[in-house]
Amino acid sequence: MDGGSYMFRRKPAESLMRARVEVYPQVDIAAMAIVTTPLWPAEPTLDHAYETFEHHARHAAFLATSGTVEALTELVRAVRDLIGTMSRLRTESRPGYGNSVGAADQTPLDDALGVVHQARKRYVQAARTDLGLPDGWTPIDPPDTEV
Repeated sequence: MDGGSYMFRRKPAESLMRARVEVYPQVDIAAMAIVTTPLWPAEPTLDHAYETFEHHARHAAFLATSGTVEALTELVRAVRDLIGTMSRLRTESRPGYGNSVGAADQTPLDDALGVVHQARKRYVQAARTDLGLPDGWTPIDPPDTEV
């Protein structure tokens, strides 16, 4: 095998890995932007945040191995469900004192957030495995989010 053939095969693999290193964390960052959006006030809408998340998720899915795509698909579903829950609560209920979440609304919101956090953990673990990174990831989350 000549050096040129080796170089030709090596560069696409390196480019793929660099692209994954760039986009995989962006999916997590975009998901957290949605998770940390308060229910009240109802502005900003979640449309732009979801578009950003979906853009990064589609990019990651294009580059990912099947295990990462599976975890990513679960995360996308969880984020969509969270946005659906938030949209429904914003339509069907009212904010409490100081834009707090009412007791009746807290349970469905917490349930949806919990599903996102679990899906996020699985996605990050799969993405880190895909990148050849060691186990031991600890999320850095705002103090008021449950992980």
